[in-house]
Amino acid sequence: MSQNLHVSVSGNRRPINQKNAKKRNAETTAVLNFLKERKSAK
Repeated sequence: MSQNLHVSVSGNRRPINQKNAKKRNAETTAVLNFLKERKSAK
């Protein structure tokens, strides 16, 4: 999560970092939900 602290600064300097932010966030959410469901399914 620490890499998102300076999004505006590094985003302006290196737009590459911002390109896949939404996709990455969605993937992270999906993984967390999967782990949570797997844990509660036991």
